[in-house]
Amino acid sequence: MQIFSTGEASKVDDDLWLSSKYYCKPILECCGGTKLASSYIIASMLLPQAFGAFNTASMATSFVILDEHGVPYPDDKACVGEVGLFPLFFGATDRLLNADHDKVYFKGMPTFKGMRLRRHGDILKRMVGGYLVVQGRADDTMNLGGIKTSSVEIERVCDRADESILETAAVSVVPPDGGPELLVISWFSRKVSISSQGS
Repeated sequence: MQIFSTGEASKVDDDLWLSSKYYCKPILECCGGTKLASSYIIASMLLPQAFGAFNTASMATSFVILDEHGVPYPDDKACVGEVGLFPLFFGATDRLLNADHDKVYFKGMPTFKGMRLRRHGDILKRMVGGYLVVQGRADDTMNLGGIKTSSVEIERVCDRADESILETAAVSVVPPDGGPELLVISWFSRKVSISSQGS
């Protein structure tokens, strides 16, 4: 048996192509983060598969999908919302080097089943059948090619790229057909030239 892991949700077409190169072997996706030291959702061989999607929480991890009021949706309901992780799982951090751990991960998160949920920052879509697709980020970070980065950091670098740049704005966009987020940068020039033509 051969199993491939892409490290993040892929486009259905990319998974299909990769699987076809290896005699239709399954593509097992996983999604998590370095702060988790693991993944929180995966594609398990024990459940039906769908290309470009996850099908369960990873071992020793539990989560809920929150509505806009911080109330968890029922586990069997198709929905879209921010992920709330149960706070105790294998690999969870308990401190940060450059920030307040509790403020970053727990402040403002709701309590569920007697536990304060942990913030991860992903927006997750649960489809009919229980398949899960990451829809982007709930905060000002973006996931570009599996690397979480801040729009502020990208904008800072772009603002210094050329003296004619007044300001930049960096956003990530989830492609309509799924897959990794794409980076879009808009910029405004210091020099505005208005040309008029006489008649």
